[in-house]
Amino acid sequence: MTKTIITVLLLLMTFSKALSQQAYIKPKANINRDGIEAQEERKEFTNNEIKAGKEDPKGKKQKKRKTGKKTSKESLPTFNDVSYGPDKRNVFDFWQAKSDKPTPVLVFFHGGGFVKGNKSYIWRSLLEDCLASGISVASANYRFVTTDPFPAAMHDGAMAIQFIRTKAKEWNIDPERFAAAGNSAGGNMSVWLATHDDLADKNSKDPFLQQSSRLLCIIGQGAQTTNDPEVILKNIGGSHEVHSSLLAFYGIKSMNEVKNTKTQELVKEASSLCHVTKDDPPLLLYYSSELDEKSLPLPETTKQGHVIHHPMFGKLIKDKYDALGLDCQYGVVGKNMPRMITFLKKHFGIN
Repeated sequence: MTKTIITVLLLLMTFSKALSQQAYIKPKANINRDGIEAQEERKEFTNNEIKAGKEDPKGKKQKKRKTGKKTSKESLPTFNDVSYGPDKRNVFDFWQAKSDKPTPVLVFFHGGGFVKGNKSYIWRSLLEDCLASGISVASANYRFVTTDPFPAAMHDGAMAIQFIRTKAKEWNIDPERFAAAGNSAGGNMSVWLATHDDLADKNSKDPFLQQSSRLLCIIGQGAQTTNDPEVILKNIGGSHEVHSSLLAFYGIKSMNEVKNTKTQELVKEASSLCHVTKDDPPLLLYYSSELDEKSLPLPETTKQGHVIHHPMFGKLIKDKYDALGLDCQYGVVGKNMPRMITFLKKHFGIN
């Protein structure tokens, strides 16, 4: 009888422990912006992307990720799903570089036309180069224009940067050395954050919103430097619809609404070309092909992917930068363009 009672008690203790662990791993969405959930599984790495974790995860409670014997710690985030805002898309993963001194931080934004994608799609080679060079990395989700039109996504990007700055002491990072990078829509956002005025709100009751959104340098791949359809059509060409997500981006139902006064105000605010000033940081912009101005404007039948990632976007902002004596490089990878990590280390002051 005694042995039976002991066995039952042991089973109850094991069951209770399992329940407590489950409650810890799957808490309610963390709204107070101080939670992180470690994911227990990761998808396999492919080419230049790291495919990891769940799409559209909710912000959850903080927990450091444990690594298995066959997986390098450098490849997996130190923290998963860090919540930086109230929306379920307001989360990022963070890789903490090993260093005795505070490290600089690169914040990565994924592509997807502002309608799809997630933080798991990050450039693997750059991530590994950064960690090996003592640069911490974050990869953030942001709201889609299908539910929250401009400027929601851009402001989310700024909030992610501001929030990470509040973790300076806890995560051993240098709040003065921040950069951003991204491809396509993520590059668009990065350039916008580089040129836009500081979004810090010194009067905010939320301490993290008082932090600066400014950056030391930017890396973009296939990045748009304007979101003005008229400028795109005039300088690049292509279909008059420009891009399938353009209407959703501005929260309008037809291209006829683009010329409305209210929409034009949004168009100006959304276009990095309209924000360039003498205090803006260096830009490094990669495109898949060299600029051939003789081929412009592109015919209306041109695939929107070619139009929206055209190197003319690089030239347009370089002209603005050159006029102010600022540093902007654009071109094709491997053709007189510096390596991304070389560019970052230069502007982060790393030998």
